[in-house]
Amino acid sequence: MKISVTKYQSHRLMIVSVFMIILVFAASCKKFVTIPPPSTKLDKTAVFQTDAAAIALMTGVFSSATNVIEGYFPYLSIATAEYADEIKDYGASNADFAALYANNLTSRYTYFWKEFYNHIYITNEIIEGVHGPNGLTPNTRARLEGEAKFTRALFYYYLVQLYGDAPLVTATDYTQNYQMARTPQVQVYQQIVSDLKDAENLLGTDYVTADLKTVSTSGRYRPNKWAAAALLARVDLAIGNYTEAITESTKVIDQTGAYTLDAFNNVFLTTSKEAILQFQPSTNSSFNTYDGNVFILVAPPDFAHPGGISNTLYDAFEAGDNRKTNWVGSFTSGPTTYYFPYKYKVRQTSFSAVNLTEPDMILRLGEQYLIRAEAYIQNNQIAQGIADINTIRARARAAATATVPDPLPALSTSLTQQLALMALEHERQVEMFTELGDRWFTLKRLKGYTNNSISRADEYMPAITAAKGGTWNTNKQLFPIPLSELTNDVFLKQNPGY
Repeated sequence: MKISVTKYQSHRLMIVSVFMIILVFAASCKKFVTIPPPSTKLDKTAVFQTDAAAIALMTGVFSSATNVIEGYFPYLSIATAEYADEIKDYGASNADFAALYANNLTSRYTYFWKEFYNHIYITNEIIEGVHGPNGLTPNTRARLEGEAKFTRALFYYYLVQLYGDAPLVTATDYTQNYQMARTPQVQVYQQIVSDLKDAENLLGTDYVTADLKTVSTSGRYRPNKWAAAALLARVDLAIGNYTEAITESTKVIDQTGAYTLDAFNNVFLTTSKEAILQFQPSTNSSFNTYDGNVFILVAPPDFAHPGGISNTLYDAFEAGDNRKTNWVGSFTSGPTTYYFPYKYKVRQTSFSAVNLTEPDMILRLGEQYLIRAEAYIQNNQIAQGIADINTIRARARAAATATVPDPLPALSTSLTQQLALMALEHERQVEMFTELGDRWFTLKRLKGYTNNSISRADEYMPAITAAKGGTWNTNKQLFPIPLSELTNDVFLKQNPGY
């Protein structure tokens, strides 16, 4: 991966820009401003001389990660929902959404790659900074390293999920990073696991405010020990480390004083007891979450709001499922009713400390039950896996009625492994829909039911893609690397099929 002079400078400018935020951050931990930065090299010695300056650099990563202009992290939910089977695109002249919907991306599609590497680069700066000459207190040093390694692992997880092999950049030396080939994803995953194990050891169990010293009682915006365990459980599941996935998810599930399966209307709020990690939107956002702004329909679909829930997803909900009642909204125009994801209830608002009600959900307890269930089933511990699925179903079960006397019945613990995996896939579909690519990554991770030698995506997507107007082939399990990156780096090779 080539980091050209322009790109290298942009990395530095982003870092210095975040550093300038320190001045405002020191006065108010809740607000940020962007100041045009000088085109000079970051003085690590200066940044890491005080706790406040170094902390603000890490805070800026979390802030920009949810900024649609800078980070594109929230765009993951929309993009992968279109790409899989969760959203029906109504063809409102948005070329990017149309290409995603038809599973017809080209190398002109530029989202994610550069933005993720920008953030990885800054986390590398922080990791180097806390290990170099600095004036940081020991607690701040440990917490910052843990946060940086957690965040680097988070972005690499999504890079590998979307692109497969990816350059593994763990340092800031321009001469080493100038041009890099793609690193086999097995090695990238090894780094992710290593980072998360370190983060789990370095981070405390409390959630802290932006000074890293005060225990937070109003938001879970910075990763703690259990966030690292939760992400590690997700990664272990992705790479087939099922015993480890069970261990890590159990650590989180067992923290009953901190996490509970919350009422549906509370799950995505700032006060959620189910949240393990949320990201707070940056101050230049005009809405709480990008998901809420794009998904919620108050008029027929248009360029900025091109889709609604697909028939496939809508029909997947069983009778008496409160998730359909609480997490699916509708808008009727003339004879047409459009259904849309309604996990986030706020479509648009001006952000401030007083009206932020829905941060971006990054990790939550419901997923941990499903991770452990899948790992149990893959380990042939069927009864334990079904028990976890039934826990999720019980939370979603509506009251019995005359028309639905037995809503969401508990699943039998004597299911075969394949039937249990099918039940698991279904439960993830209706529980985790439109959440940061969960459905798409699940289809790629599971094996086919009729042909175990292929992925569930290759078994399932041909018909789905045809119905969306495209043609499926197995190469489309990975996104194309942007053409601009290939042009800059002669060692960077495109994914097959593009």
